Amino acid sequence: MNGGIVTPLSHSAFFKNARATVGIDLNKQLSPIYGLTFENMWSINTFESSAAFDASNLMLLHRINLNNVFCR
Repeated sequence: MNGGIVTPLSHSAFFKNARATVGIDLNKQLSPIYGLTFENMWSINTFESSAAFDASNLMLLHRINLNNVFCR
């Protein structure tokens, strides 16, 4: 589980306009060197709308363990 806050970049107070973000990630290490991560983050009430979750960010990340590549 992931969590944090998000706020508009300009013309806003940081703490007054901060909104929650929540997420989940799934990891799979396929070898000692290579792994995959599937991650989804949702933003809650970031702008005027009737939906609770306003934005979603879906990612597929590739992970390479350089320590296992070079230092075995």
